[in-house]
Amino acid sequence: MARQAQDSKLYAAPLEAVAARVRAIGQAGLNLSLQSENPTGNSVWFRILHGTTWASWGEKITITLTVEGAMTNVHIHSECGMPTQLFDGGKNASNVRVIFQYLDSGLAAAPQTTSPPVYPQAPVAPQAPAAPTAPVANKFCGTCGQRLGENMRFCPSCGKKVNL
Repeated sequence: MARQAQDSKLYAAPLEAVAARVRAIGQAGLNLSLQSENPTGNSVWFRILHGTTWASWGEKITITLTVEGAMTNVHIHSECGMPTQLFDGGKNASNVRVIFQYLDSGLAAAPQTTSPPVYPQAPVAPQAPAAPTAPVANKFCGTCGQRLGENMRFCPSCGKKVNL
């Protein structure tokens, strides 16, 4: 019952086919409207708004599409529209689930891969500990926690501006 929810899923469809499905989300009768679309190289992210209901003050939803070979990775992040709202009553998780159901109805999800068999291995002799390395400077989004690249100005997951 937190104020945000997120999940990812692979689709066996090209980026443009998935993007076209997301662009039509406003006509799906889901009380969702497309606010903006932002292409960024081999990915595109959409800002979707969910209207207010008796259960919430509305949610801000970011859908990020990223090319992964012949497939498209879809990441959905839903958060409460009111900054002061602490709990969402499960509405954000419901938004993520409903959007994936909508995408599933028009796209093919990538087949689930099975794990390769695990074979027992011979015991390995202990090794000396590795020498300490210099710490690596990591940047993370303050909103959703996504790892950020060196010169990123916007988070690829939630679209928020990165404070430098």
